[in-house]
Amino acid sequence: MENLLNEINDNKGIFTEYSLNKSELETLRNIVRVEYLNRIEVLHPQEINQFKKKPMSSYHMLSEIIDHKMLWPKHIRCISNDNVKIVKDFKFIKSIENEIGNFFITDEDSIGRSEVYWRLVRPNYSQDVGPLHADSWFWKLNQPDQYINKRVKVWIPLYCDEQDTGFQYVPYSQKRNWNYKSELKDGKLKPIPEFKYSELETTRFQASPGSIIVFNDNLIHGGYTTKFSTRVSVEFTISIVLT
Repeated sequence: MENLLNEINDNKGIFTEYSLNKSELETLRNIVRVEYLNRIEVLHPQEINQFKKKPMSSYHMLSEIIDHKMLWPKHIRCISNDNVKIVKDFKFIKSIENEIGNFFITDEDSIGRSEVYWRLVRPNYSQDVGPLHADSWFWKLNQPDQYINKRVKVWIPLYCDEQDTGFQYVPYSQKRNWNYKSELKDGKLKPIPEFKYSELETTRFQASPGSIIVFNDNLIHGGYTTKFSTRVSVEFTISIVLT
């Protein structure tokens, strides 16, 4: 196995040798589905039975009958503390610790617990994905006192179109400095990249559900719209404990 830190710092910026086992994948899918259905039932109780009958990968088929934007602010998509504890017991977490040493999962939005959160990206809905970016930009703009911490990001597709995960990145981009400006949106400074997309050579992460990508938080990356089903993914940020 390649060294994780060497791969994300000195090579392409990503590490892809971890994956959930079958039991872990089903556990995480169930965690997300239960919280997803609970939220829909609170705001749209009259529609809940329709959502219960369909898998999350078919969410797009029903999303027009509910208020998608109102339903899914980020803090709602952060799984409960009890469920975070379950994720922390997954085998790949121990593997990461063996590679990088002690770490904790961050709480960048100050919700009071480690933020392990999920996303819904509907097929052919460009508004469900943001621009290419580096996660470190958000830290520098909004939490400059924590910007110097060493961080890595973890991203896991739970449902995706075969080998089409909905995640793209620019190899080796963590080695460069990129210009961006910022705007205040929803009470938070958000970076606006100043590069032209046509100048970037992006690579799409191709893998099956349960695959794991660990990447440098200076890596330029982002989502893209897929064609057939709703992509459901889970992500979180790790902060390495400096000794």
